[in-house]
Amino acid sequence: MSKNFVLKDISPVEFITAAATQAIIAEASVFPKPGLVDPIDSGSHKDMNFFTFIKSASSLTEYFKICAEKGLHTEKITPDFFTALRKAGIEAEKKMFLFTNGINTHKGAIFSIGLIAVSAGYCFGKNKPLTPENILKISALIVNNIENELKNSSGKTAGEKIYIKHGITGIRGEAAKGYPTVIKTAIPAFNRYVSEKCDLNRALAGTLIEIMAETNDTNVISRGGTEALSYVKKTARQFVELENILNDTWKEGLEQMNNDFKKKNLSPGGSADLLAVTIFIMILSGFEL
Repeated sequence: MSKNFVLKDISPVEFITAAATQAIIAEASVFPKPGLVDPIDSGSHKDMNFFTFIKSASSLTEYFKICAEKGLHTEKITPDFFTALRKAGIEAEKKMFLFTNGINTHKGAIFSIGLIAVSAGYCFGKNKPLTPENILKISALIVNNIENELKNSSGKTAGEKIYIKHGITGIRGEAAKGYPTVIKTAIPAFNRYVSEKCDLNRALAGTLIEIMAETNDTNVISRGGTEALSYVKKTARQFVELENILNDTWKEGLEQMNNDFKKKNLSPGGSADLLAVTIFIMILSGFEL
């Protein structure tokens, strides 16, 4: 079903809400994902599984709808706009924890997917085409001051502690810059794998590895420090350089990487969040899952 057909029959808010939910379920469904939860394995996570992610995703649909409506009905992005959005995110997080019995499954998605949903709604409201460039330009505008928060933070959250110690801005830096990893790495990788006739799962798995090779994943740093980050990026880069995703043994290669990451207790959750953003952007731009 094409985007144009969908929008004849449902509202922009309904389209964005459905696309956001599809994106986080699709990300969870990709396998194998080294160190991460997928339908076959829980990676380095002993407290959750694939069904935990399904429950969590179902709890966030109303939040994505709120985000899309905020964007659609906003006349102008003002400095205090993100403050209102953050309040909605805090409520969504509380609801997620109720559904998951306190397990953090989608905290990153609440931030990034919610932000993209607002941006898409804003584009609809201003009759701007839903291109990746337009959507991510708006998202960067919404959070343009977020890096200053890190600089002035007291180091309470894991992300703030990592910034103070290592100067790494993580997902907040990605958002403030308009998600450069998504634009420069993930979307081109996904399109390349699709052009190589990879099925959707294989294309998304390959895209995830390319994201892992490039991004400074603070989830990895939280578990193993900057040495672990260097290891994950090097391992992913070697896989990409050998074009392993295009080989018949690609699943075995990722399963081996998964076992390795599990032994080291590594989970590239930030990369998974960027994969979900990529999927969401592709759906909004017209790609059919």
